[in-house]
Amino acid sequence: LDLHNLDDALAITRRAQQAALSAGMAPIIGTATVNLIAISYALGQRREARALADFLIANEARLLPGALRGYAGYVALGFLAGGDLTRAQTWLDQAGHFPDASGDSGELRAWVQARTLLEQGDAAAACRTVEGALASQDPRRGGSPPYDRLELLRAAADAFERNGDLSRAMSYLRRAQQVHEDLLGRSARARYRALQAEAEFRQAQRERDDALARERQAAQDRQRLESLNQALLAQVQANERLQAALREQAVRDPLTALHNRRHLEEAAPAVIGFARRKQQPLTLALLELDHFKTVHDRHGRAGGDRLLIAVAELLRRACRSSDMVCRWGGEEFLVLMTDTSHDVASGVLLRLKQALANARVVLEGGATLDPISFTAGIVSLVEGDHSLDDLMRRADVLLQVAKRDGGVQTEAA
Repeated sequence: LDLHNLDDALAITRRAQQAALSAGMAPIIGTATVNLIAISYALGQRREARALADFLIANEARLLPGALRGYAGYVALGFLAGGDLTRAQTWLDQAGHFPDASGDSGELRAWVQARTLLEQGDAAAACRTVEGALASQDPRRGGSPPYDRLELLRAAADAFERNGDLSRAMSYLRRAQQVHEDLLGRSARARYRALQAEAEFRQAQRERDDALARERQAAQDRQRLESLNQALLAQVQANERLQAALREQAVRDPLTALHNRRHLEEAAPAVIGFARRKQQPLTLALLELDHFKTVHDRHGRAGGDRLLIAVAELLRRACRSSDMVCRWGGEEFLVLMTDTSHDVASGVLLRLKQALANARVVLEGGATLDPISFTAGIVSLVEGDHSLDDLMRRADVLLQVAKRDGGVQTEAA
């Protein structure tokens, strides 16, 4: 959950909750259920979050004495997810009466309170709430849970945007984006999962070695040895799959599943070198979606994410498997087309522009986005180009010229 691996967290926590219910383990029943509320909310499963809050209240007798009031922030989150703002506020008020006994974090209660106030239309109070929570954070205590910190910063950005202070809203949005990128960072997650896999592997080795020693003493141990060897082989294969998956995750954009900037920067030198040796054409296109901020402002982060996913899918269809398609950052995409002339690349982008204009992007709730367009700069490899940066500098200049001239067009060298 701290690594934001929500799908695995959901499955594991459901198992924990069921096991705790079966065994009557009061502390884990409460902990697993409030974690499920947080995970369900993060995954957009609002009805599930509300149902879990009702479950906690209905099963208070199965929790530790007084535990329910310690989970008041999570219960409020469940009612907020279900749209019951009155009950959400009631539980938030109760959480405020027992701050020291609370089982939730102060940051969680703050961003749930801010979201509740925003739903009630009181942006000014929401601003005061998030500012108070951010000002009270003590870095010496190690900081708040990363997901709560992310949601607090997002709530701050939304609150100040609705209150008309766009500069501060953008500042908080940038901080939230940094936390989000850190949350999805592959290094910590890879380190944790690799160490976990290594520990399981070493344990399987020790069990196998013990079985080898016992084989000389009893024939029945041989069957045990065979079983352990099979388990060891399965673990080795699982390790290999895990390492391959982690390597792939490190070079993929988690939202669109396109390759990211890191992959392009690692792979581009070899592609450029090959094109120069073989004297083959190589073309780079830098695309920026038009009016993306308008979509984000009108439909929120979910609308912007849905647009980026749709554009990524159309890019995959428009380009060949040998082309390198990546999300460069924000609303920018980059395509490196091997053995492709400038004219052919321009034709590809023209077809993509038409496909985007005809695409129908439907948001949650049934709303449809306006036709999508982009501005682009296209450059081909020339004698003076020796690196990806050389191509990028020229493509970016052309992109800026296109944007200056009104956007919604493709500018080429």
